[in-house]
Amino acid sequence: TGLRRPDYSDLVPYYDRDDQSLTIDEGNPGLKAAYAHSFDLLFEHYTNNLGMLTAGVYLKRINDDITSTTGYQRIDGELFEVTRPVNTESSKIWGAEIALNHQFKYLSVPFLRDMGIYANYTYTHSTSSFGGRELTMSSSPEHTGNISLFYESERNGWSFAFTNTFRSSM
Repeated sequence: TGLRRPDYSDLVPYYDRDDQSLTIDEGNPGLKAAYAHSFDLLFEHYTNNLGMLTAGVYLKRINDDITSTTGYQRIDGELFEVTRPVNTESSKIWGAEIALNHQFKYLSVPFLRDMGIYANYTYTHSTSSFGGRELTMSSSPEHTGNISLFYESERNGWSFAFTNTFRSSM
């Protein structure tokens, strides 16, 4: 289980109106703390040369998750965009992940023995209930991953990596 308290800046009962950009930002002193209940199942296999393979699944349910909403309000004939932090009714996140860390210590070429690969991939599915609607959680991409080719030599003290990271749109 876990607890996430609202940011202090979200709890302040402020009202910031910008007549130039037609925006309003509001605080919400009525925000509640978010409570999460999680379940994780992970398989790990370690190899002789400090390599590792992991695979897992996870499920998380969050009550009163905190997000922000944007709506519109007409004031003095002008349409303002109003942004305010709110609690969702409930959120669910589930997914799977896999990771591999492997050094090529068994190869006969000395330079290649100091090389290795690290890769991971995570699939995430998330929904939030708010106002009777099911929405995808903000800041929760469906696919994320990275891959690194690295060189690490104890003999000469050199270490470097080439890394690429990807994340699907939200």
